[in-house]
Amino acid sequence: MGQEINLEPDGFAAGMAYIEVEHSLFDALIVYWTPATGVCKVAGFHNIVQPDEYGDAHKHAYERFSGYVEEKYGNPSEQFDFLREGSIWEEPRDWLAGLRTNERTLASYWIASEGVSLPDTLESISVVVVEDAITVRYEFENFETALRYVKSSIVDQF
Repeated sequence: MGQEINLEPDGFAAGMAYIEVEHSLFDALIVYWTPATGVCKVAGFHNIVQPDEYGDAHKHAYERFSGYVEEKYGNPSEQFDFLREGSIWEEPRDWLAGLRTNERTLASYWIASEGVSLPDTLESISVVVVEDAITVRYEFENFETALRYVKSSIVDQF
């Protein structure tokens, strides 16, 4: 079912572990942590096996995953479904091309500080369409602290 990982970052400012999993919804997990904060973010990845130019497989998977989160936590705080202004990928069959060139966005966010009722240590959940996958990301209350810790650790090296 995945592999055991050591969450000791060996002197680095932060750590990240990619874990392949045998799960009905996710193909892999990425766990992020720092020595100062512990685990601060977990991201699950569901690979789109047969993408199509129209993005139907991506859109259906996005609707499925965002529906699961919405059923549990209610409406998202923020939703984005747009094509960047001026993009050449405006035809329906260009949907995936727009995504692959980072000109298309399809994402939903559930954010505790914006009134969504999440478990105690969870700050946000997001469902985001990326090139060949759907990601479900869980950021904990210590995520911003972890980012400051990493930035400080990098700056200290100069």
